[in-house]
Amino acid sequence: MIQKINYRRSSGTEKPLVLLHGFMESQAIWDPFFDALGEERCVITLDLPGHGQTQQFAEIYTMSLMAECVKSVLDAENIEKATIIGHSMGGYVALEFAYLFPERTVQFGLFHSQAAAETEQGRANRNRAVEALKQNKKGFISQLIPDLFAPENIEKYQTEIQKLIEIAQTMSVENIIAATLGMRDRNCRLDMLRNAKKAVIFIQGKQDKRFPDEMIFSQIQLCNQAEVLYLNCGHMGFLECEKEATEFLKL
Repeated sequence: MIQKINYRRSSGTEKPLVLLHGFMESQAIWDPFFDALGEERCVITLDLPGHGQTQQFAEIYTMSLMAECVKSVLDAENIEKATIIGHSMGGYVALEFAYLFPERTVQFGLFHSQAAAETEQGRANRNRAVEALKQNKKGFISQLIPDLFAPENIEKYQTEIQKLIEIAQTMSVENIIAATLGMRDRNCRLDMLRNAKKAVIFIQGKQDKRFPDEMIFSQIQLCNQAEVLYLNCGHMGFLECEKEATEFLKL
């Protein structure tokens, strides 16, 4: 599997940190974090299946399949344990990695993400997304990505939004659908929050329409310990509040 996964490792050797991108993104979203953190910390970023330069693996990208990809990279780099933090879909993968490989997990973190399974409404929305993708991939992407930003940031980050759209457009319809179905069918991992032996890392956006405060803060309350960064942004804090998020992840 490892020959098929595109990834980077920084020059740092301390406190291994894996950063996982979200849906229709690539490891390129982490470039500023890689540069800022990677001289001291061992930072790993990778393209999850069907994203970036990693090829298609399956008809459905389950969270467990993607977690296995992360493990394969750590195995190849002889990294015994790491902190795993994921943005959005990447957060689901981080949770699944911690569930499947607790002995390889130092901490896990949810960067605009959450631990519950998809609701019935959410599953229906995923199914509608699949049909929309089959009809008009370009329109689906062009509409979705700007809406992930806080309204006041859409114009400000127009260049970055266009880059994200370009990254997403390089994916095939089949790959986008495979990721959509994997998110639709993911398991509930709320017990991972309740049973975590180390503080769970949360980065939340005040204006995140995908994961509103009520949802996220109710999950934070399940944890025995949590490290929380609350940002004035939408769903894309790695861009909208890059400086604050980078400083927080220096941990």
